Amino acid sequence: ALYLADYTANHMLLLVPEALRISNFDIRIQNIDSRAYPSMAVFLTLAQRTGKPLLGLERKNFRIYENDNRMGGLRIDNIKAFNHRVNLVLVQENSSTMRERYQEYLSSLALTLLKDIRISDRITVVRAGEQVRTVYQAIRESDLKRREIARILGEGEVTASVNLGKAIFDALAGLLDALGPRRVTLITSGIYHPIAFRQYSLQRIVQLARAHNIKVDVISYQGEDDPEKDQLVRSDWLELTNS
Repeated sequence: ALYLADYTANHMLLLVPEALRISNFDIRIQNIDSRAYPSMAVFLTLAQRTGKPLLGLERKNFRIYENDNRMGGLRIDNIKAFNHRVNLVLVQENSSTMRERYQEYLSSLALTLLKDIRISDRITVVRAGEQVRTVYQAIRESDLKRREIARILGEGEVTASVNLGKAIFDALAGLLDALGPRRVTLITSGIYHPIAFRQYSLQRIVQLARAHNIKVDVISYQGEDDPEKDQLVRSDWLELTNS
């Protein structure tokens, strides 16, 4: 917003984007927890119409009505426990290039990525070849095994082409109902795959990530020797990580 002071007219002008002047906030119900009924927990995602999240809201910013009667007993601290739990999906390119050139590095890479992961975090590994498969999922505290994840990243049947678009899209879709911080990390060779985003375009993936405030990271090796193709790959990864 831009404020302009007109001292001669003795008034202030407020200039804001049209979307903020004519629209309300974008409120989405992310999840509902009824396990402690009659106490109910409703997890919300709030954003401006420009897509920027609303932060720092307090209890006084919320009201609940039932049959035109304002309800009491409102709390807003239920999310604190979930904010300390990470929901992470590792998407691994399972191409022949990745296996031939970079397999020896995958184990140490996985252990480095997961060294600060806690047993309460939720980790999923998705393997992207011609087919997309979920090969590991830690949904309970006892499930998380760092060395098993490191071993899995170096396994599986490799393919010449990879469906990265579907793998990333499925990873994002699997996080839509997750509570707390959410992130997708793509591990790729850096090779240019012309049909990698044929089924799900990069634009569609970026729109989904932005709409649900899910961060996408890319860990890419220097796999492309052709300068023009290397530039295409870098451009794709830049667009994806800016989602």
